[in-house]
Amino acid sequence: MSWLETLKRKGEPEIQIESLPQLSDKLWGLSRKKLMIIAGRTSQAKTSLALQIAKDVAKQGLRVYFFSLEESEDDLIMRLFCNICSISNAVLLYQPEKYEQQAKEFVEFLKGLPLVITYKIGATIRELYEAIEDLPQPALVIIDYIQAIKTFSNDRIDTINNYVIQFRELCVKKNFCGILVSQINREAMEGKDKRPQIWQLKGSGVLEEHSDRVLLTYWDYFYSNKQERMYDFEIIIGKNKGGPTGTIKTLFYPHFSRFEGVSLSKEAKKAIEVFHAEEVSV
Repeated sequence: MSWLETLKRKGEPEIQIESLPQLSDKLWGLSRKKLMIIAGRTSQAKTSLALQIAKDVAKQGLRVYFFSLEESEDDLIMRLFCNICSISNAVLLYQPEKYEQQAKEFVEFLKGLPLVITYKIGATIRELYEAIEDLPQPALVIIDYIQAIKTFSNDRIDTINNYVIQFRELCVKKNFCGILVSQINREAMEGKDKRPQIWQLKGSGVLEEHSDRVLLTYWDYFYSNKQERMYDFEIIIGKNKGGPTGTIKTLFYPHFSRFEGVSLSKEAKKAIEVFHAEEVSV
């Protein structure tokens, strides 16, 4: 965005993260021609966050492509079903027949959503270029995750570096916001404070250098196993060119693959009550 375009900005960002308004305000939404990294250790809800952002943007009528290099389309659609319909993934696993009507309504909802989810497409930068050239213009493209790309030489770091740089260039050329999901080095598991740091981005200094924003995910329950802190979650803004950094405290509900603001809505509270009741019956 040029400085003239910045001066023309209206009172709200073009691409918002509607389900997490505090994060959206801090970032001023998602910006076209910019690259954002979502990074964290294993089981730190990186995919859940990326998928929820994808859903939020698509609900605004903006086209989104989610290129998964790890989970299948079916697995991601199941996550989305639980997220949107407040259905426990554990109950769904054992009692899927309970949700036939919700599933029908969910399918109808998806038909009107400009969201494309693919599996194993985009594992090379050339493949990604070809896919985006063949598809209608997107507002957001997500790659989950960068360390799962294909490498054809012994220099894996060089392959990742080239992918990141060319993906960043593609964001600018095609005028979309790009999100790369990334792992964090094992150093995040060491020491007393398990919170990830931006320098721990795995396998490539280029991730930090060429990104415009970096979000780091931290779920304390994964390390402490304290039930009273099960839903407490932090999204750390480790880098934000031209904007503030800091920590956004949210609530994460793993059984729904969903994030909520710290102040729950009545609908969210009801969904949690239902979840706990169903969990006992499974």
